[in-house]
Amino acid sequence: MEITGKKVNFLGDSITEGVYAPDTCYIKVFERKFKPAVVRNYGVGGTRIAEQTVPTKNHPEQDRDFCSRVDEMDADADIVFVMGGTNDFAHGDAPMGKLSDRDPKTFYGACHTLMKKLIERYPAATIVFATPLHRINEIIPGRESFE
Repeated sequence: MEITGKKVNFLGDSITEGVYAPDTCYIKVFERKFKPAVVRNYGVGGTRIAEQTVPTKNHPEQDRDFCSRVDEMDADADIVFVMGGTNDFAHGDAPMGKLSDRDPKTFYGACHTLMKKLIERYPAATIVFATPLHRINEIIPGRESFE
């Protein structure tokens, strides 16, 4: 796929936003490599794919889940890249749910809702999803380690 010169929307959390690496985050590396691609960063630190049931104290921007932000992105993207889920795992209060869920208050339902919204808003675009980063400092209940 030719990327140089394309319009690319990135939707994500702090990793996408570049909170701890504003000049070296993956968005900036992508932008330099594929210049003159039009790179649009829609990353918001602390955000999750699923809706939260309890508002985040002192950081209301973190409750702007991915699904609610799709309509805020420029509609002329050739490529939409989504990377998220690590905050859902780390400090989200939405249940995992079932694969058949369509409720954006569950992780699976929010993933379905997000994908549907992106397909409808960007019917001709290439849509890419990256899985969440592994978190070795947080243990899944019932598992002693990730090994």
